[in-house]
This record gives sequence, structure tokens and C-alpha cells, in this order.
Amino acid sequence: MDMGSIDQISHTLGRLESKVDALMESHTEVSQKLERNSERLKEIEGYKSYLMGVVAVITLFVSTSFDFIKHKIIGGL
Repeated sequence: MDMGSIDQISHTLGRLESKVDALMESHTEVSQKLERNSERLKEIEGYKSYLMGVVAVITLFVSTSFDFIKHKIIGGL
């Protein structure tokens, strides 16, 4: 091997190392973004569950109130 091919191999390895570093950085960014999105999704799902509970309680209250009022009106006739 002459110096030219060693320099060429070194240059090629340097380019490959640079590309691997860029890929690793990109992977880290994607992983961090995925983690943030996962945390946001958990928060949204928790809020959704809370709202569904509130709606269930309101629905039960309204249904019971209408039933009570209906029996008072029909029972009072």
C-alpha cells in the first residue's frame, strides 16, 4: 500500500465516522422527542379519563334528577 491509498482510506473512514456521528445525534433527538410525546400522551390520557369520570357523574346526576322529577310529577297526579 502506498501513502495515497492510506490517505484515501483514512479520508473515507473519517467521512464514515462523521456520518455515524450524525446518525447517532439524529437518533438521540428522535428518542428525546419520542419520550416527550410519550409523556404528553400520558398527560392527555389522564385528562381524558378525568373528563370521562366527570361526564359519568354528571350523567348519573341528571338521569337521577329527571327520574325523581318524573316520579314526583306522575306520582303527584
